Amino acid sequence: GLTSLSASIDGGEYFDVYFGPVGSFNFNTDFLLDGTEDGSHIVQLQATDAAGNVLDALLSLTLDTSAPPAPVFDLAPEYDSAPVGDDQTAFETVTLRGGTEANAVVVLNPLGFETIADAAGDFEFIDIPLSLGLNEFIVQATDPAGNESSFNK
Repeated sequence: GLTSLSASIDGGEYFDVYFGPVGSFNFNTDFLLDGTEDGSHIVQLQATDAAGNVLDALLSLTLDTSAPPAPVFDLAPEYDSAPVGDDQTAFETVTLRGGTEANAVVVLNPLGFETIADAAGDFEFIDIPLSLGLNEFIVQATDPAGNESSFNK
């Protein structure tokens, strides 16, 4: 069986890694979580068994500690009745369009509708029911790393 496991991050010094009896392992890093070290990193693992055989493996990881840009959204132009741009409409059901970080999960609250922003960060919610008067929405974006941001309108 495995007798030792060590790791190196981005070509740094190797350090010992705890590993469990069923092959699981974990280790802590010294990455700063303020966004300055966000991006791609390479982890090299080196496993040694009881016979002295050594196996190397390279893993890539992406550190993402930054929240996505606050999602912005508005009425789709075809639902913006005159006067255009006043955030008022005569339609009872509308489409809302907006933008945020690419591939973020976007939720429209309080309705709970959910969509995923495309590769350009664009998203839309269709068939949104409106009531007479002010309709307030909160759009929350969550990027693939779990970072969140929101916008009220």
